[in-house]
Amino acid sequence: MYELLFPILISLASGFALIWLLWPAHKPNFPALFLRICLSLGVGFGMSSCGFFLWLVFFGPPGSVFITVETAVLFGLIGVIALWRRRSAPPPDRDVNRPSALMPRMRATVLTGFLILLLSGMVAFTMLASLEPHGDWDAWVSWNLRARFLFGAGDQWQRAFSPLTPRACPGYPVFLSGLVARSWKYAGTASPLVPVVVAALFTFGAVGLVFSALHVLRGRTQALLAGAVLLGTPFLLLHGVSQYADVPIAFFFLATIVLLTLSHRFRETRYGLLALAGLMCGLAVYTKHEGLLFLLGLTVVGIVSLVRADDRKACLKRLGAFVAGAAVPLILFIYVKAAMAPGTNYMVAALTGEAVLRRLAEPWRYVTVIWALLEQAFKVQKWCALPVVLPFYLLLTGTQVDERDRAGFSTALWLLAFMLFGHFVMFLITHDNLEWHVKWSLDRLLLQLWPAAVFLLFLVARKPEETAVGDSDAHG
Repeated sequence: MYELLFPILISLASGFALIWLLWPAHKPNFPALFLRICLSLGVGFGMSSCGFFLWLVFFGPPGSVFITVETAVLFGLIGVIALWRRRSAPPPDRDVNRPSALMPRMRATVLTGFLILLLSGMVAFTMLASLEPHGDWDAWVSWNLRARFLFGAGDQWQRAFSPLTPRACPGYPVFLSGLVARSWKYAGTASPLVPVVVAALFTFGAVGLVFSALHVLRGRTQALLAGAVLLGTPFLLLHGVSQYADVPIAFFFLATIVLLTLSHRFRETRYGLLALAGLMCGLAVYTKHEGLLFLLGLTVVGIVSLVRADDRKACLKRLGAFVAGAAVPLILFIYVKAAMAPGTNYMVAALTGEAVLRRLAEPWRYVTVIWALLEQAFKVQKWCALPVVLPFYLLLTGTQVDERDRAGFSTALWLLAFMLFGHFVMFLITHDNLEWHVKWSLDRLLLQLWPAAVFLLFLVARKPEETAVGDSDAHG
């Protein structure tokens, strides 16, 4: 067990150290500290996966020297932080909401409900993972299979990208496979427990990230309600057990949006937060191809903001910090596509101009996709019909947007709309059987956006205590 926990702890500690370096605080309160811990999951795992693959490319199969270097990097980051703190005291996290003003009974009810859902979710995840320790189809034939090549093929690790195994999708990004293979290197064995633990950390890490971010931005009540909504989404737990890359990329989408929002609140550390947001976006691309659509949306946002900016020099600095953060995972993604698995994206290769125009002109394709979206929204066994219920909750409570959150909220909302539109178009022009494609991928694409959508909804919804006070004043 120690051999399995040690690489995860090294990753989390390294991620936390980098976050502390880019987003320092003199005395962070608990919500801000917990938020950094949740973000360190993505940052640390991303650093570890990228570092593992870079070592493979430049030095061959990692051994004890690799482990020593990773540990040295961690202590190096800690040393830099210690020196930095001596030279200048970082600003405190002073912009944190006060505790909820809900009545004690109502506050206890919300907290109890959240804890019950959290405990139930953990028990359910553990039981399901014990029944399916190797995950589901894509985990067998793609993510974990490639991880086994990277771990055990020695100098022949490039066979992980062989076109002779087309079902393994050799052109897929390497983040998840590299992360699992790295942990196996530490343990010295390809234990099935490693991908299970990674899946659990990303699943409950998404809940923790929504909770901690909203705790900082909107207070504990909103954080508990949003966390309960995610824990009450059956498909999040069910699909987390599958060990697919959809939950990790959902985490990176969410983390990017959270960090962009925070960059408007904590202006003293804005550039560090933007660099972290860029890193999370780059890791989304390095995790799954849908990250490219997300990156494209952010690119459009960046161009528009640059055109409309009064101070273009400052805007360029902000964009530069974001690009710097995204650079390493994006370079690795391009390297895999260009050098390791060129010409393996059959979905894009099959799209010709004539075929695309013909499919766009077929009305039944629009009806099929829209009907599938409506069906998904009402599926109780996957979503508990939450996509239908939550808009009514927002209408009931009303909205209350902090002025500092408006820019981040509008950017994130535009991004989610852009992603949905992009997926809609891809379904319309797909060369695969449309009914089959929609059936096996639509729910997963929606899950990738679900944690970010829940975060945004509770970011702008009025707090229940404020709604209750408003109603009582009206009746009085």
